[in-house]
Amino acid sequence: MKYMILCLCLFCTTVSAQDEGIAVNGKALIEVQADIMTWSLQVTTEGEILQDVASGQLNHMNAVSAMLIAAGIDPKDLEVTDMSFGERYSFSNRQRVRDGYTANSQIIFSLKDFSLYQNVWMELSKFNAVSVRSIGFDHSEKIALRNKARIQAIEAAREKAQKMAEALNVRLGKPLSLSETTPWSPAVSHNRMANVAMVNEEAGMPQGTAFGKIRIEARVQARFAIQD
Repeated sequence: MKYMILCLCLFCTTVSAQDEGIAVNGKALIEVQADIMTWSLQVTTEGEILQDVASGQLNHMNAVSAMLIAAGIDPKDLEVTDMSFGERYSFSNRQRVRDGYTANSQIIFSLKDFSLYQNVWMELSKFNAVSVRSIGFDHSEKIALRNKARIQAIEAAREKAQKMAEALNVRLGKPLSLSETTPWSPAVSHNRMANVAMVNEEAGMPQGTAFGKIRIEARVQARFAIQD
């Protein structure tokens, strides 16, 4: 696994009495190239007769699911959610009139082989009933990276406290307290895209297309005792 680690240390210091010690804030940031792409698709069918709309929606859902599996998506990485019916309205003589029905469903799938991206995108563009709601990025080892970032934040806090103790001509004692100051939440890049039916099927992906990066941050507050 190749990733870049950026460690940033922000600190504040309080030295007033020996029992209060030295307080520091430590921060670590790990930035890693995404290796999971999560797609959210919206499938919509409209018509005048509800039964026909329901039947058409099932056909669309089955066709899209079959295409994704044929394109290389693992069936266990594909799920269907939020299936619903609704009424369609239009305005006639300044009055709101029901003129049909709609059916909506969401398909969510994970793409782990980014070399399949272009083919999946172009295959989706063949379905007029499909729109891409969002594409998000994630990483398969984010838990391990989270733990690594937390350790680096602690090490950064201790290093700063040690330098401060040296500047004060005292010895750094044992840690008196340690806490994580912010809940962990990786910053995930998202791209929102228009209806895929509008994509030009003759256009290829630009060379060197860059995918999202995951930024995992950890922050801690630590207080160390001072020894004379």
